[in-house]
Amino acid sequence: MNQIICADALTTLKQVKSNSVDIVLTSPPYNFDMNYDEHNDKDESHRYVDTLLEIFDECIRTLKDGGRLIINMQPNYKEYFPSHHYLTTALIERGLIWRGEIVWLKNNLKKLTAWGSWMSPSCPYLSYPFEFIEVFSKTTLKHSGEKDNIDITKDEFIKYVNGHWTIAPETKMKEFSHPAMFPEELVKRCLRLFSYKDDLVLDPFNGVGTTTLVAHNLGRRYIGIDISEAYCNTAKQRIISSNPLEKFF
Repeated sequence: MNQIICADALTTLKQVKSNSVDIVLTSPPYNFDMNYDEHNDKDESHRYVDTLLEIFDECIRTLKDGGRLIINMQPNYKEYFPSHHYLTTALIERGLIWRGEIVWLKNNLKKLTAWGSWMSPSCPYLSYPFEFIEVFSKTTLKHSGEKDNIDITKDEFIKYVNGHWTIAPETKMKEFSHPAMFPEELVKRCLRLFSYKDDLVLDPFNGVGTTTLVAHNLGRRYIGIDISEAYCNTAKQRIISSNPLEKFF
């Protein structure tokens, strides 16, 4: 079942069996005009959300009852567009249960070069050293699994259920030629808190494969989809470097 597929996400998802996936974990393109390999990262804001919803509609179909949809995203502050709110509202209207919101504090607040209205209330500029992780369940809050497949420790559980995670940003983006990777620690926490070993993990925006790599290392099955052949090759190589016996067809 372990697959990394180089193809259009929407087209590929239509071929994934309904009610077969345990958890969708992803970070979609930001729509910040970033330099992705095969994706134009600049669209009208509402059309951007509509495009994501087409893909997430298919993700919802593939999820089992009790399956989780976890989305890491940052609003478009430059255009004053709270994309995470629009997306969350639309997913709730589609019948998903909103479980909550994790604030990921990146601790990368750099020295500001623009303050807006300096020392004036006329139009100050706000800085945002954090992103959001929106967590949903399909149909029911409870996700069934075998007790022997639980791999979270007591200390991890206590730490992870606090909805404020301080995790340093990914430092290997230049190495992997990708402009917006999320860190392995973020994926590890999400998978250990919300899934069991041997669960099937799906990432429709897999990029260079952080979700699939961590899923593999934690004993989960995985499907990663990305339109970039270069990114998919990197995603495969990262897993092979971790486990030379892993094969892709």
